[in-house]
Amino acid sequence: MSAAPKPAITRPELDAWLAGGLSLMALTVLGVLAVTTAPDLVNAKFLWLNAVINGPHFLVSYRLLYASKENARRYPWASLWLPLLLVTWGAVSLGLSARNPDWSWGLDALFAVNAVYLSLHYTGQAWGMVSTFSQLEGVRFAPAERTLLRIFLRGMAVWHVHWLLRQTVWMPRPEDAGLAHGLEAAVNAFAAVSLVVGVAILWRASSRSDRRLPVRVAVPYLALHAWYLLLFLHPGALFWVQLAHALQYLPFPLRVELNRQAVHADGVRRTAVSMAWVLGAGVLVFAGLPWLSHAAGPLARSGWEVAVALINIHHYFIDGCIWHIRNPVVSEELFAHVPRTAPTATPSSAQAAA
Repeated sequence: MSAAPKPAITRPELDAWLAGGLSLMALTVLGVLAVTTAPDLVNAKFLWLNAVINGPHFLVSYRLLYASKENARRYPWASLWLPLLLVTWGAVSLGLSARNPDWSWGLDALFAVNAVYLSLHYTGQAWGMVSTFSQLEGVRFAPAERTLLRIFLRGMAVWHVHWLLRQTVWMPRPEDAGLAHGLEAAVNAFAAVSLVVGVAILWRASSRSDRRLPVRVAVPYLALHAWYLLLFLHPGALFWVQLAHALQYLPFPLRVELNRQAVHADGVRRTAVSMAWVLGAGVLVFAGLPWLSHAAGPLARSGWEVAVALINIHHYFIDGCIWHIRNPVVSEELFAHVPRTAPTATPSSAQAAA
């Protein structure tokens, strides 16, 4: 009698590739090429990938939230109040800045929130991947292990913010060079400890089940640290890190969509149509609108930059609302295809992923 297949979001092997395996390979190649041949990691001919991969990454969150009236009612801040607040803030700030360039504090605050929230979004998604795949694999974390992993990932968010400040607005004065160097050394040392100790924790949790560390449990954690290492070495790689992050995310809303449509005889066709609409909308919003804004002049370009920041912040907030495995509704939608005898059905594993 053959063993039952392992539960997965897609397939166990494909989960590992999408959750970070592909990005580990691709970004390693890019890093080597940057050293040996071309230091410019962003070539214009690859920008279409932003519309095809990163665009749907944002818009699929809107489908998850607004395609279900129950979700829209369950999260009123995500579906109504925050969008109204963001649009109002963005419009007023843009108007003030257009009237007087010295009144740019509103836009500065918006872009700062976007930058900090992005770091929490990256590290939060890494934890979500580890939680999901550990639950599917039956890997259970002790409370102290779970706490330490969360602390390390929050610390990597600090690394991300520090890196961003060094790339944009923070230019230390000569007399502050020692402090700046010490701070950079500290966050980099923390990143190294986070990688080594974090993997050791994952390994220990797996060994309690008398098994090797499952690849798809470890690879999201490894991928995040590899992304940040590449950013440290080549800041121009941010474009590719964003694409890797988006690709890592897409199987999850796709699985929710498949599970929602499974009650219909033509569920796969319905899901394909939904994803095609998301892809088309992503291309329109993240390729068509930037082109129009650049053709329309400086004010339109500024408006598009503000719109992107608003979409980013709202997207991060939506994900923070809907992707909590400990929420029984979310868990049911994400794991509806998994047999009840699989590890996800046990209370202890649900607690481990919370």
